[in-house]
Amino acid sequence: MNQRKVKNPQQSEMVELADTLAPMSSPRNSSMPRNASSPENKSLFVAYFCWAFGGIFGAHKAYLGDKDGAREYMFSFGLCLVGWAWDGTRLSEMVEAYNDQLSMRIGGKRVVRSLDIETAARFPDNTVSNTKYGITLKEIAILFVPKNFSEQFSRHINRYFLFIACLQLWSYITPTNPWTTFGPLILIFMISAAREGSDDAARYRADLQANSKPVQIVRDRHLVSSISSDIHVGDIVKVEDGEELPCDLVVLKTSESDGLCYIQTTNLDGESDFKPRIAPQVTASMHDKDLFGINAMVECAPPNKLVYKFDSTLTLDSQSISLSSENLLLQATHLRNVSWAYGLVVYTGNQTKFGQNKRPAPIKWAVVDRMINRLTIIIFIFQLCLVAILGGIGASYQRRNGVKMWYLGFESVPAVEDIVVPLRFLLLNSTMIPISIKVTLDLCKLMYSKFIGWDVEMEDKETEEGTIPRNTGLAEDLGQVEYVLSDKTGTLTENRMVFRQASVNGSVYGSVTAADVFATPSLSSAISERDNHIRDFFLALAACNTVIPVKSGNGERLKTKQGIPVYKAANPDEEALVQASALAGIVLVDRDREGFTLDVWGKEKRFDLVQEFEFSSERKRMSVLVRDSDGKLKLFSKGADDRMMKRLSDGQDEIGTTTQEHIDALGAQGLRTLVVCQRRVDEEEFQSWREGPWKKAELALDGRDILRAAAFDEMEQNLRLVGASAIEDKLQEQVPETIAALREAGIKFWMLTGDKLSTAIEIATTCRMRDSTNSPMVVIEASDRGHLQELVRGATSRLQGFADWDPIAARKEELTIVITGASLDLFTEFELQRFMKQCMRASAVVCCRLSPTQKAELVRAVKVAGEQLRRGELTSKILGCAEMTTLAIGDGGNDVPMIQEAHVGVGIAGREGMQASRAADYSINMFKQLRRLLFVHGRMSYERSSYIAQYSFFKSWVFCLIQIMYAGVSSFSGVSLFDSLAIMAVNALLFVPICFFTLNKDVPIKAAYRFPALYSVGRSRQRFNLSTVSLWVGRAVMQALFVFLGTVMFAQDFIDTHGGSTAGYKELGVVTFMNYNAVQTVTLMIDSNTVTLLQAGIIWGFFGLAWLAYAVANAVPRLSGLADYFVFFRTVAVSPFYLTMLWCVVACCLPVAASKFISNWYYASDTDIARQNIKRSLAPDSLKMSASLLQRADDTASTTSEADI
Repeated sequence: MNQRKVKNPQQSEMVELADTLAPMSSPRNSSMPRNASSPENKSLFVAYFCWAFGGIFGAHKAYLGDKDGAREYMFSFGLCLVGWAWDGTRLSEMVEAYNDQLSMRIGGKRVVRSLDIETAARFPDNTVSNTKYGITLKEIAILFVPKNFSEQFSRHINRYFLFIACLQLWSYITPTNPWTTFGPLILIFMISAAREGSDDAARYRADLQANSKPVQIVRDRHLVSSISSDIHVGDIVKVEDGEELPCDLVVLKTSESDGLCYIQTTNLDGESDFKPRIAPQVTASMHDKDLFGINAMVECAPPNKLVYKFDSTLTLDSQSISLSSENLLLQATHLRNVSWAYGLVVYTGNQTKFGQNKRPAPIKWAVVDRMINRLTIIIFIFQLCLVAILGGIGASYQRRNGVKMWYLGFESVPAVEDIVVPLRFLLLNSTMIPISIKVTLDLCKLMYSKFIGWDVEMEDKETEEGTIPRNTGLAEDLGQVEYVLSDKTGTLTENRMVFRQASVNGSVYGSVTAADVFATPSLSSAISERDNHIRDFFLALAACNTVIPVKSGNGERLKTKQGIPVYKAANPDEEALVQASALAGIVLVDRDREGFTLDVWGKEKRFDLVQEFEFSSERKRMSVLVRDSDGKLKLFSKGADDRMMKRLSDGQDEIGTTTQEHIDALGAQGLRTLVVCQRRVDEEEFQSWREGPWKKAELALDGRDILRAAAFDEMEQNLRLVGASAIEDKLQEQVPETIAALREAGIKFWMLTGDKLSTAIEIATTCRMRDSTNSPMVVIEASDRGHLQELVRGATSRLQGFADWDPIAARKEELTIVITGASLDLFTEFELQRFMKQCMRASAVVCCRLSPTQKAELVRAVKVAGEQLRRGELTSKILGCAEMTTLAIGDGGNDVPMIQEAHVGVGIAGREGMQASRAADYSINMFKQLRRLLFVHGRMSYERSSYIAQYSFFKSWVFCLIQIMYAGVSSFSGVSLFDSLAIMAVNALLFVPICFFTLNKDVPIKAAYRFPALYSVGRSRQRFNLSTVSLWVGRAVMQALFVFLGTVMFAQDFIDTHGGSTAGYKELGVVTFMNYNAVQTVTLMIDSNTVTLLQAGIIWGFFGLAWLAYAVANAVPRLSGLADYFVFFRTVAVSPFYLTMLWCVVACCLPVAASKFISNWYYASDTDIARQNIKRSLAPDSLKMSASLLQRADDTASTTSEADI
């Protein structure tokens, strides 16, 4: 294969920085921006370690004679040394910025010359890297250990235990073997490193597969086969139909004579429609031989993430041609509807648009995790206070009695005697914070995500696709949701559009009961009579769109069973409108770069596309300016009524008023409406517009989008009203039942939609967000600030009586707030947050005519308002959990901002693509699955994690309290009652049994799904709060006291059967630990709501493992550093050992078991009642059930099937 030799492109990129105007923000191995002020980038020692390697490599390059490469690496090395000597936390930012500059160009312009060796050498090749620890295997092998350790030591809890382990190396102060901390710490590090290594290995294999894909590249005027990583900037690449594009290319020529082709951007933005791309006319007509030797230059922006912006210039033979995103083929998309295409490479590797848009999901911490972090800090402060008190008492005692009690071995070390005993107590109580809690919860969270993914009841029966948990850390938050903020179209509805009705020339065609608009005799009659108004209406719909007739592989156009073409559209609305036009006899036959062809009632008409005015969420309309076969210019436009009606020409007041009344009536039926307009454009007006605002916009490099929008706005004036369309989007299956269940669970439901006001209200009623059409409602549709303040005052006064609205607690009067996007724009940020605090009292909120940005702002405002409302609670103040958990759910790319803003984001894999699904924390297939996701998986995950987290602290507290009690009878010397084996095993022996609590169910799945009231346990955070933590503390004190006193009380009965002496300090430690272990084993059994053979076997198996571990350690002399030789055998050989264990188990566990029995039978909660009801298979009214459970049982009996459960 003929390959040109290119020197290291990355090195050359580093050397040539003349065009670089701004420091880099992206590291070499990733396209993700760094935040130099973030904790991860604050000069961790590993960063300097890696830069030191840069210095070594620089020296090696100097030795080889590569002075340029050596200079770059040595400079980085020099900064590294200065940083070490001075203050890396400040210099790290400078070092990072410089090293980032060496990685990628930014700022200024990128100049790409075709088939040019210097251009290829100046930019990186097409190697794609998504790995975390390096690009090559060699780099990964060198950097994995230091980088991974750096990440793990960025966590405060790991730093704490490393500090403790280092203190234990000081033999004078340590009461235990250093391996009691080093062992578990290394084990946890190895588990985390193995998981990270496995993830990075998978990324490396995926990168290797992508970099090895076969491609066709032009080399020396010939087309040769190569692999993707061999592509360089400036190359010409050939791509065939259906192939994935390996990099970003300016399309030069396609198999179509007009240079038109299409790309499918599913991998990029989740949208499955075909997007047109056009080759410049000057290159589209070139012969292949001329193209293979083309001398062209492209001036474009540096690598950036703006997918739909490519303001560039192509220079060929002294001719400059303006380029835009319509000329750019994007990496990771697929070529469609053409046989092949040639393109000039402009961006490669991680510098492509796709690479620049690769971003990690926003970091979201579960409420339980934040509470654990705060609890850890509180425990640490308490531990320091305890250490200071006990250490002070111990040091004082030694100073007073050191000489008198010489036989105890008290020694005086003047330089450190005041800190020795406190440090001993610090080491003694270090287990008060369980070292294994993070890895325990991480493993549990992983299991929760697996349970969600494995749930066959959440699979789509048609596609057999299940729920995809993309964030494994938020399962508990699914059980604590208080606000659900939902999109409408495609989320609550099927997104399968049916053209239901139309308003044309003051007449309404179609009805709600008819199958579609064509079932109306009046419309069929108008079509058969060739009514001009009907023709203009459907002609405008067929012309004003971006729909593409689909071709087969051999170029033949596909048709449906109805005989009309198969269309591919950007959204279902456009597809439905064009299909309706085709059924009316006005068929979109063909579309190319120059225009489109329509079959108008049997006569083909050609329309040349002069300009397309694209749709956007801000404009809420689209238009096309075309020239018909007679050479006349005509503008077709369609959009939302609030944007279109004010653009009508004078003299249309009557028809405008009538059509608006029709639109309002159609919207009240829940239909989606669009206004359709057109107008003639004079040639003189067009030339003036083209040479004026349009030319200014096209030539602008900065602010082009704003200027284009202004130019569009100037042309879209004085329109003639043609009619209005009304499309029905049916609700998904069980949407009303699901929303009703969410509301009965105490979850408040907000709907955020871009639909008009009347449509949004109708859908809200249909979805059972409101009990009935007569439910009170406050509408805020303001035209100015004064009107807004008046409406807000009225709404606020109405909301005063709705504080703490909760359908579980009581059936209060409902109030729904409806607010428009235009009204939201009139609020200041402070006013919006204050008003959201009032709206949170309402039973439901409907927001209409919203843009994607407004949706995200609303979610943010709800989060802030909820935190302000809850900030006064004691639990929130102490445990740091003031947030009211929000969940946002949507299905389209416009829902991504709100999905990422919410505490939990749920995406629906719908007809609008996979963008929302990919950006979400959880991806589901239908809205009804949200009920099972929250009521079953979310609720149980919260229940389990709350117990696991608090029990992990509890068993450590019991262990430490026993040590503290022993200090009282050991002269506060800081001596450990337990040997090193016990301290090391305290977490290991209970780790697996605790993790098996991920299988525990407080109620059966059927009950969790059937009774929404049970969800209030998590919503009100009843399982993990200040009260529950206090109960666990009291329980820990009780168990520690009974275990210690019970052991000491029987100590004189432990007679050595061989020597005849009573039990000593070492025997006492063994007995105490075995009693502690037995008590914890029985505690786990009592606390288990569902005890299976597997779970019981695991719990008792690890209890037996403790016996085995002590037996082995006592039998092997080499292990005497962990446990004293033969002490265990002497201890278990006497009967008092077993009597002591029995006494401790009964004393510690009997009160707990009795309290649970009394609570379940005499003070039963809804959870207890539901569990008993399902267990006994009794009718709901045969038990003393709460009103909420009874009501829900009656309501769901007729709507819930076994399959749903």
